[in-house]
Amino acid sequence: MYEPNDLIKQSSFPMKIVNFKWERVQLFITLSIPKKDIQDLEYYLYHPITEKKVYFSHIEYVGDLIELRINMMNSWEDHSPVPSGRWLLFAQKRGSDTINIATTCPSLIDFETVERDKNMNHFHKVFSASKTQFYSVRPIANDENAVLYISIHFKRIIQKTKREIAREKRRKKRREQILEVRKQVFSAIYTLSKKMIGITENRILFTSDSRAVLGGNMEFVYNRMIDRDLKKDFDIKMLFKKNITDRRNFLDKLKLPYYLATSKTILVDDFHPLLYNLDFDKSQNIIQLWHASGPFKTVGYSRIGKPGGPSINGKSHKIYTSAIVGSEHSTPFYAEAFGMHEEDVYPTGIPRIDSFFDEGYKASIRNQMYEEFPQMKTADKVILFAPTFRGSGPKTAYYPMHQIDFDKLAKYAKENNAVVVFKLHPFVRDNVVIPDHYKDLFLDAFKYREINDLLLVSDLLITDYSSVVFEYSLLNKPMIFYGFDVYDYISSRDFYEGFGNFVPGKIVRTFNELMNAIEKEDYDIEKIAVFRDKYFKYQDANSSDRVIDWLILDNFPKEISRGQKQKLLNDNKKE
Repeated sequence: MYEPNDLIKQSSFPMKIVNFKWERVQLFITLSIPKKDIQDLEYYLYHPITEKKVYFSHIEYVGDLIELRINMMNSWEDHSPVPSGRWLLFAQKRGSDTINIATTCPSLIDFETVERDKNMNHFHKVFSASKTQFYSVRPIANDENAVLYISIHFKRIIQKTKREIAREKRRKKRREQILEVRKQVFSAIYTLSKKMIGITENRILFTSDSRAVLGGNMEFVYNRMIDRDLKKDFDIKMLFKKNITDRRNFLDKLKLPYYLATSKTILVDDFHPLLYNLDFDKSQNIIQLWHASGPFKTVGYSRIGKPGGPSINGKSHKIYTSAIVGSEHSTPFYAEAFGMHEEDVYPTGIPRIDSFFDEGYKASIRNQMYEEFPQMKTADKVILFAPTFRGSGPKTAYYPMHQIDFDKLAKYAKENNAVVVFKLHPFVRDNVVIPDHYKDLFLDAFKYREINDLLLVSDLLITDYSSVVFEYSLLNKPMIFYGFDVYDYISSRDFYEGFGNFVPGKIVRTFNELMNAIEKEDYDIEKIAVFRDKYFKYQDANSSDRVIDWLILDNFPKEISRGQKQKLLNDNKKE
């Protein structure tokens, strides 16, 4: 993993930047290096994610100093501008692997600014050749060790004609009008059902806006209710939708507001926007069985102020009577995310991990997986590549596929009789495009909804910031965390706990580092046990039972206190 502190320690001599200067499109950087070390050096800008280099076109020795010059507009491929990203300044002796990284002289840094990325703003240069392009070069000094970053932002803006702008406005207005009509119809059905029919005491609704059929935590709770012969006591209804951007069929559009108004208990497992503006009765029991098994990347109200985050006075999530976690350690994080009181978040355990303690179930799932993906059965190693999405939400979700070197991965798979299974986040609508000549080595599990099933047949997990790490830790199998954009992710999304100390496995920043860790089996596997015990209070097959007993049947053990909302449900039941 790229770490500035490590590179400073590895540098064979100090290299200080003592001045910046602009002349039109030419950037001049003046360095101070011990005289004995200046011979046979190459100087270049280095992009730590793509591992690309841009060499300085001019090097001049001025007394004890070295002046570098680069034309920012034509030093890239095909004489194009140096592309966007955060670049470092390196010096490397010809024929040597030793890298020396440049740090910034304190006199160049503005220590008074509160904006970290603007502590060298006096050297910032913006090029705006026209209304359709924007090019910015901003030097930045790392707060901790003054390592220099040159942050480049290159944006091309597509100009639209007046006719296109007018057409877009008309379409937007029409969409808003249609949406408003739908909301009014939905609200009318809900209100009439609530007033004229009321709550059916034994009705339970399982609903999700991000899965087509029953699955995940809800499926395990439902199946356990069937095993316990509880179905005869309840009127169970189900309504699902493939993903948050899909539309329901006509009949389901009528059923959903009716069931929401008349169900005593409602179980959800994800963000469900249609619920949050409804005026639920205080006697209704709304249980959030969140699909993630622990707090990793921030969600909900933990993202206030971040791109795609909720407003301070938002209504999302706050309707829940209760939510579940794997241990008390996770309680404050989930309460914060959902805008709830901590007393209403219960350490029941996660229902879908019950299967991890059922050997018969695991054997059945493995056989099912081998039928679905025959290559897994004959492979010596199954590698699961399961990253989270980038973007602010379901409508903008993507994964930067250019960060995967398919040729290198295929070469390893072929030489080691391995198969690589790609399972992108459900929000990402683009499949992994697998070339025909790699069909035997790569598998796309895009259509397979339950990632836990894939975990059971995998020997190695490659992920980044996905909460799948929680379940995988229960299998005591190795993980590698490919965090090529970890600093950007922290600024846009952030984590509940420090990424470096949190993850139970090896962290890498480049694809070469990833392949090196795979080849050498360098996994940091000793981190798993501590992680597992921290996030799973109950490591057994009884989490579904605890959800049913505590939150649906209201049979709490003496050592678990009811939260205020659960007490209110109990009081209403007595009345």
